[in-house]
Amino acid sequence: MSILIKIFLFLIVSLNSFANEVNFHAWGGSSNINKYISNFSNDIKKSYDIQLNHIKIEDTQTSVNLILSEGTQQKSKVDLIWINGENFSKLFNQKLLYGPINNLYNLNYFDLTDPTLVNDFGINTNLYEIPWGRSQLVFLYDSEIINKPFYDIHSLKNFITNNKGRFTYPK
Repeated sequence: MSILIKIFLFLIVSLNSFANEVNFHAWGGSSNINKYISNFSNDIKKSYDIQLNHIKIEDTQTSVNLILSEGTQQKSKVDLIWINGENFSKLFNQKLLYGPINNLYNLNYFDLTDPTLVNDFGINTNLYEIPWGRSQLVFLYDSEIINKPFYDIHSLKNFITNNKGRFTYPK
């Protein structure tokens, strides 16, 4: 079972010991991410009889505002949320986050001295959140054209220098 699934199960069970339905507010603008969450939801349903509802959001601020309006009620319409540093800070400062999750078994696999794991946009998370993913920048390439892809910043620089006009940003 992947570490991500174990983290989600811990959070789900921690949120409500008898949870059989969990609302996960996460960006819905990527078919790949939507498919991943859908597959993940199916696995959780099959293995643990927990229904994970992907509440597809376009703007995280909408879900954050919902949480802020609910205040410290025991039950929120948002059980899990995919947030950035600014929104994390708002919820953390209002004491509206569950945590810390320092008793999460899988933390044994994390280097908690790594600032990219314990900070979100420069804000110390105090283990009230855990990273969704570690990708900082992902490159796609055509293996029919590029025999040896770049794997670090130096080889990327060499590629760009040696292939003028061949490196683009898809936006």
